[in-house]
Amino acid sequence: MHVNFYKKPQIKTHNTPIKVEKSVLFLDYLEHFISNSATKRVQGYGTVGLAHNTIRTYKSLFRIVKAYEFEKSEKLYLNSIDKYTAESFTRFLKIEQQYSDNYCGQLLKLLKDYSA
Repeated sequence: MHVNFYKKPQIKTHNTPIKVEKSVLFLDYLEHFISNSATKRVQGYGTVGLAHNTIRTYKSLFRIVKAYEFEKSEKLYLNSIDKYTAESFTRFLKIEQQYSDNYCGQLLKLLKDYSA
């Protein structure tokens, strides 16, 4: 299947109601996760927790999702990330931000990991 990200998207709306009042904002969750990540060193073993580069990657995701929310004037919730949101986020990354395919794939993988 070939997807052309450079043509005008046809966004379909879905009629499933989303319970926003009990939802967690994606950026709040990600910020809490980053701030509570353990990165201490253990002598003779290596590291326990996340590597510093992994945390840096999560901070990049935070920055980019924040820019996406500002651009679209909407908030992302953990339980509201679906196929259409992912397509919109991909268009934002590839067309507006002009990120490479590999970097877009990395960010989408991280987004999927947190929204699952």
